[in-house]
Amino acid sequence: MHFHLLQPLTNADAPPPFVAGDLSCAEIPLVAATISQLDLILTVDTMMAHLAGGLALPTWIMLRRDGDWRWGEAESTPWYPTMRLFRQQRAGDWRSVISEIAEALTSFVRQRTQERLWRKEVLATKELTS
Repeated sequence: MHFHLLQPLTNADAPPPFVAGDLSCAEIPLVAATISQLDLILTVDTMMAHLAGGLALPTWIMLRRDGDWRWGEAESTPWYPTMRLFRQQRAGDWRSVISEIAEALTSFVRQRTQERLWRKEVLATKELTS
């Protein structure tokens, strides 16, 4: 698993140590092309969330307890079917949101790994039978 930074940094900022690469760019078409290559977009309620949702990309969004009314109260949204919502249980409590995402991310990575292994097996079988 690799994390990529999508938010432009100022010259004074240094990327967090767990970030594998800086994929930030200023032009929306370039951002769209960049994020379409990722397995998952993890963001807060920004333009990035709406762009990823509009492109039907797997997107997880972290929301404040008193977030925008359009997000509703569920873990999903009819606006963007590929989006999963993670909401604060208490105002200002991001710790519970991060814990929930960490658990979900573990499952997500496990599932993606199994899918990739399955694809490799299918390709290997096709090569043997060809």
